[in-house]
Amino acid sequence: MVSLKESIDEKYGEKETESDDFGFIVFVSCSPEAKRGMLPPMITLNDYNIEHLGDFSDLTSKVRHISELDLTDNLLSDWTDVAEILSSFKSLKFLNLSNNLLNEPIDSNNNQANEKLDNVSLPMN
Repeated sequence: MVSLKESIDEKYGEKETESDDFGFIVFVSCSPEAKRGMLPPMITLNDYNIEHLGDFSDLTSKVRHISELDLTDNLLSDWTDVAEILSSFKSLKFLNLSNNLLNEPIDSNNNQANEKLDNVSLPMN
C-alpha cells in the first residue's frame, strides 16, 4: 500500500545517490519555503497509487503551510484517510480528490472538514 507520505518523499524528498554526487552543491530554488527546508505550498501527486496517509510525524512542520493538494487519480477509498489528510495539512484551502475510490457517503463521524478549506473537488468518485 502506497502512502501519501511515501509519495511526497519520492517526489519532493532528498534524493542522494553516489552516482548523483559530483562533488559540488547547486542551490536551485530561492523560495522562502525551500530555504527553510519546507515543501512547496502547492503539491500535485497525480496517479501515485496513494491509498492512505502514512506516518506524518517527521513531516508535520514541512506541510503546515501547504494550501493546495492535488491527489487526482489515486486509490483513496476511505473517508477516514481524507479526515486524516485534513487534520495534517492545517493551511489547506483546496483539495482535489478527483478519480479516487471514494464511493461511500461521508460518515458523520469523519466529517472533520477543515474550517479554512475553500474547495474540495470530488468528480468521478
